Amino acid sequence: GGTAAPRRIAARAYSFAICRGQRKRVESAEARMRSVVEHVLDGMITIDEKGAIFSMNPAAKRMFGYSRGESVGDEFVKLVPKYFEREIDNTPVACEWEQLARRTGGTTFAIGQTRNQATFPVEISLTKTTVEKKTFYIAMVRDIKERKRFEEELAAEKESLAVTLASIGDGVITTDLNGRVVVCNAAGEAMTGWKASEAVGQPPR
Repeated sequence: GGTAAPRRIAARAYSFAICRGQRKRVESAEARMRSVVEHVLDGMITIDEKGAIFSMNPAAKRMFGYSRGESVGDEFVKLVPKYFEREIDNTPVACEWEQLARRTGGTTFAIGQTRNQATFPVEISLTKTTVEKKTFYIAMVRDIKERKRFEEELAAEKESLAVTLASIGDGVITTDLNGRVVVCNAAGEAMTGWKASEAVGQPPR
């Protein structure tokens, strides 16, 4: 009788200490998750099954020109009004959420649009998840305008190189690190009897 009450008090104190420890671990895990989400360089947008934005990380808000607290509840397709059905060089078509959701698990190229109506090319990777029996989609959005600019500059450099090589009187055959032909100019074709279109990708003969 005399020791029962202190034991109950000790048991409750012990249970409270366990609960407090578990809560701290959960809070710590949530803080780490928030830190990861906030420091992801790509835009990370959580979308509900109807296509409405549930949350955005800071990178996504910067990308689309929103400040804290804005855009939640907006339709995702407001940020991505057009997408490319196949290659990014094709004509983009109007974006509907149902069509985009069917592309979950793959990569989609699209046109992003800021709140100031500025547009830029983006790459979207959608994944589907369930939280407390509710369906959500996670969209990782990457601004690829710098990559597109680099690709265009590289293509222009290659074209310039091809023009230069074509005008050189001597035969020029260049290979990659694996010893396969990358460029063969007209004089090189005459010298080897091998057409450039056939030589590219092959070891020199």
